[in-house]
Amino acid sequence: MKEIPTANDPEELKRVYRERFGEDCEQYRKNMFQFMEFDLLNEKYEKQFGDCIGTMMVSVNAELNEEIRECLRTGKPYDYGVPKDAKF
Repeated sequence: MKEIPTANDPEELKRVYRERFGEDCEQYRKNMFQFMEFDLLNEKYEKQFGDCIGTMMVSVNAELNEEIRECLRTGKPYDYGVPKDAKF
């Protein structure tokens, strides 16, 4: 997958998103640019790391999208800030 556009380039982001997910998605229809960017980044993240970024406790915003981009650039998985010895 080529470089994913940011929400700052909404027309290009919509074009790429439409090619990948189609026009029926709520994110596309409602111009939810941060979510569109997140969906594309998360898909690439899943291919690279074999996991995805969960959003149950995280809000999707420009900062999260940039953190995912950094993970993809550096090859280091996302740090949720949970200690490795935490018990669930």
